[in-house]
Amino acid sequence: VIGWFQVGICFLISIYYAAIIAWAASYTWFSLSQAWGDDAEGFFFAEYLQYDGGGAEGAGLSVDFVAQVGWPLIAVWALLLFCLAVGVR
Repeated sequence: VIGWFQVGICFLISIYYAAIIAWAASYTWFSLSQAWGDDAEGFFFAEYLQYDGGGAEGAGLSVDFVAQVGWPLIAVWALLLFCLAVGVR
């Protein structure tokens, strides 16, 4: 049982770092045109994360697909799976 904790921790760390890499890729893409303009905070919360501040829904969490976050994350996971399948030489 204790040995499976290492597997679980590695899985959680890989999810975390994949999200960080996807976020950095998104930032790089948006920084080419400086899509945020004069209001970086408004762009990040309203347009990128599509966070509306919560309101009556509580913490503002939803299960809706956010393309600006989801597609880069899917691309990172696809690249990771490709590298694992091909192998490092």
